[in-house]
Amino acid sequence: MKTVITSFKWIVFAATVFAATAARATVDAPLPRPLTLDAALAYGAEHNPALLRTSESIREQERLEAARLGFNAVLNDTMLALRQQFHVVLLDREIIAVHEEALRVLEMALQQAQARTSMCCARRFRWPTKNLH
Repeated sequence: MKTVITSFKWIVFAATVFAATAARATVDAPLPRPLTLDAALAYGAEHNPALLRTSESIREQERLEAARLGFNAVLNDTMLALRQQFHVVLLDREIIAVHEEALRVLEMALQQAQARTSMCCARRFRWPTKNLH
């Protein structure tokens, strides 16, 4: 039984050294001292090229997601400003329509007053030209 455990330790050690050697080929980092199983596993996890690529891919996706969220925030702000300005334009159109209608009413009142004046139905007001002292 003791030889099985010792053989297992050597297999784990050999796998750790192999992983460390493969990692050293891509990253020059010293091996942890003392070399324990936990240290070897941590070293392998930190220097494994596949794990490094995967974590970089995740960071890139997070950056893309942050960029996407930033874009959506700017887009939403722009759409809100456009909607507000659109409603301001609609309000201004209605105000103009009301003023135009008021102008038409005043023009009709002027025409009626001029018509009454021309038919002598209404007296013209004359400003006094002499001093009344």
